[in-house]
Amino acid sequence: MDQIVDELEFALALQTNINLDLLKISKLAVPRLSYRSEKELISHLSKGILVDDGKRWALVNKNKEVLEMISAAQCFHGHRSSCGTHKDSRFSNIFSSFSSSFKVNVKTQFLVPHIKYTMNLVFKHDINKYWIYVPFKYKSEEETRYSNSQIVKVREDGWLMTELYQFTSYQKEHDFKIEFLNFATTTRSRDFEGIEFRPIEHENDENLEDKNKAGMQQIPIFDMDCGQNLSPEYVDIIKLSKDNIEWTTKKELYLLLRKGFLMDKAGEKYWFSICKNMKKRLMIPAYEMLIKKDWIWKSLPESRFEVVAESLNVNNLKLLFRIKSEMFSNGTSYSCSLIYKLPENSSLLEDLITMQNIGSSNFIKSFYLVPLPPTPVIQFMADHNYDNPSHTHKIKGHPKARKDGWMEIQLCEVLTDATNTIRMLFLFQGSDTLNFAGLVIQGIEFREL
Repeated sequence: MDQIVDELEFALALQTNINLDLLKISKLAVPRLSYRSEKELISHLSKGILVDDGKRWALVNKNKEVLEMISAAQCFHGHRSSCGTHKDSRFSNIFSSFSSSFKVNVKTQFLVPHIKYTMNLVFKHDINKYWIYVPFKYKSEEETRYSNSQIVKVREDGWLMTELYQFTSYQKEHDFKIEFLNFATTTRSRDFEGIEFRPIEHENDENLEDKNKAGMQQIPIFDMDCGQNLSPEYVDIIKLSKDNIEWTTKKELYLLLRKGFLMDKAGEKYWFSICKNMKKRLMIPAYEMLIKKDWIWKSLPESRFEVVAESLNVNNLKLLFRIKSEMFSNGTSYSCSLIYKLPENSSLLEDLITMQNIGSSNFIKSFYLVPLPPTPVIQFMADHNYDNPSHTHKIKGHPKARKDGWMEIQLCEVLTDATNTIRMLFLFQGSDTLNFAGLVIQGIEFREL
């Protein structure tokens, strides 16, 4: 009877043009799926289903590419560990461990050939804030050196995810053996849901072109009447410039505001500019938020301010400032970023930095000031036809280089309110071996998200 059912399903697939690979996945569903067309089948698969006696989770994206997750309870092995349940997990059992030392032997079944995938570790940790860095050291069986895990993302389902590898599949079934090194201690166990294989989704050129067109429509075109969008408030703001700035047309005024200028408001100096959509943009200089005696003050030609701050030989920093919300566009979400330059010996800053924000929002996050290396790429074939390394996609919370030659790292996000004053106290703490000596800070920048 099982053979007859298989042949009937195969005949149905031919008559209804159902993808045979998707059909094979559906046959392993727990519980069994009921559908009458490929559309109904894809509707089930797009929500995700348990397969292989509940040991795997399979989902099909809009491009009919398979996302596959293998239960940690099936593929994780280690000391000081156990299998248990978790109310938020897709699987009946998860893997819990007090140690960062464990081994993973994971086998895929449904990967789409010639598709680029990321291999991700999915877990939970007692710290549940965004942009958390939970350190892991790991390597595959073929590697000789350990890699450091990337910044952690908080997924929509509440689990944490960190990217381990990128690779291009050449078949459906792959076998990976990964060793995690015990170098981070914790007083609480970490719960691991599994290893996920996720297709790297790329926007096609047509979508990018449409987005570019949409973006261009928001940029003022002074051949028309868009220049009238400049608020009279900006005329008053530019009068606060440290230098005497003159203009004759609204186009000239707009270009001056876009370039930015040093303003002096009640003895406090800021760098003011606007974004393309007229939203205010502000940079607070280092000398407005740092304790003067704790820093070396010097001039740099590439800085917007007269002096910048260079750190002394310490492993902790304190940044404190207060600014009225009237300096920002009301009801706007802003990113708050540290603008800095790395010391010549940047290896002193390669360790993890923990930051506590004591102010309008109180949270702890961890990050690196030194750019992380790209995600390791697994190469399967000698001719590299399928395994050309791809650039690591940008991850929120990673440091990045700016066009003006400085570095930036986003510290937090702020929603402005005209009635409030923004108060921030950032405390940076490094390990015993980390040293901020030589780090140069230009300031803190607020710009629209």
